Amino acid sequence: MSSSISGAPRRVSRLLLLTLLGSPPVLAATPAVAETVPAPRARLIATLEAALERPDLRALQVGASATASEWQLRASPGAPHLVYQQEGIGSSFDEQPNAIRYLRWTQPVQAPWQRRRARELVRETRAWRGATDRARVLDAVAETAALWVELAGETDRAAVLAARLDRLERAVELQRARYELGEVAGTEVTQLELQRTRDFGDARRADARRAELTARLAARLGPGWRAPEPGDLSALAAEQSGALPLAETLAESAEGAPIVAEAKRRSEVETRIAELERSLRWGRPEISVEWERVPTLDGVEAFDALGLQIAIPLPIGSGHRRRLAAAGARAEVSALEVASIRAETQARLRGALAAAEAARHMIARLATPLESLDDVEASLAGQFRLGGISYLAYIDGLARIDEVRGEAIATHAALLRARLELAVLLDDASLFPLPTTPSEVIS
Repeated sequence: MSSSISGAPRRVSRLLLLTLLGSPPVLAATPAVAETVPAPRARLIATLEAALERPDLRALQVGASATASEWQLRASPGAPHLVYQQEGIGSSFDEQPNAIRYLRWTQPVQAPWQRRRARELVRETRAWRGATDRARVLDAVAETAALWVELAGETDRAAVLAARLDRLERAVELQRARYELGEVAGTEVTQLELQRTRDFGDARRADARRAELTARLAARLGPGWRAPEPGDLSALAAEQSGALPLAETLAESAEGAPIVAEAKRRSEVETRIAELERSLRWGRPEISVEWERVPTLDGVEAFDALGLQIAIPLPIGSGHRRRLAAAGARAEVSALEVASIRAETQARLRGALAAAEAARHMIARLATPLESLDDVEASLAGQFRLGGISYLAYIDGLARIDEVRGEAIATHAALLRARLELAVLLDDASLFPLPTTPSEVIS
């Protein structure tokens, strides 16, 4: 009799537990981070295109236009000017009989060697403008893409934490049911509730971080950008199949990097300015053509006369020497900056390549464990539901599973960041999606 009575609670317990956790796939459900989300690349491209409309990028382009115009102004001989002169005005501002009128047109000109230096300066200025426009675009793209990748990682982490919190909610319900049936102690329920509270805090912090990143992107980009969805990170990482550059070619590749090209073009501009200043040590000559109107005076009939005047400046004073010294110093500084930027770019390329290789190898090592996570999670849920393992073993097992998922998220983000760095430094869209826009060149 006692055996029959004692067996009844156990049968009720099993029935109640199966009712509470009657859908094993719910506990063992694959987190949203593992789902394949369509069109993640389209969301990224839309965001990067929105980065091209950033006001600060436009401000940089306008500033580059102003700098280029100032440089080109140095190559110009100056605008002509027109002078009207009248002599023979009386005290009452009336015209005297001997009043003479002059009309003089003056044009600054450049010697042949000065014209050649001026053309070289204009050519290098236009080349610098094209280089700096592309470099600024890539800077904006790099900053925006890095934030988007970080947001994609936080989105996946939030999905993992939400799934984990849901599992613990069900586990707490299960332990409460067992406690009411007298199968477990109250401390076990308390321990699960404490773990749920910790996971709840982690989930809220992940949501807050995601909201912060979303706000930063929205403030920079306006309404045209698209936020990542769970799974975008791994999908994009799997899409990146472009071959990584070889370590032996990094030094050569750095020479073609947009930031190095911009620095070299600026150095060329400063060099041309210094050469132009040397050619202007005698200044620019001026040619004047003058028309003179002489009135009738003492029986002499009025007549018109034309005159020609050439003004040659003299190299007197220290002003030009100081301008020449300043131009030479700027040229030297810009040449040193090229060497510094080249070395920094090579170091960044080496670091990004090493990070990409490490992430790629890590993803390969994670492939097999990731494939078995769903089965392991389902097995843990089943054992815990049937009382085969304790709540401590269940929590520990879930934590280890989520650690692997978290490691996968971090590795995918690291791979994308490394490929982004390589793509921006080399301006290579095969390494990471980059918007292709024509460089704006001033006329």
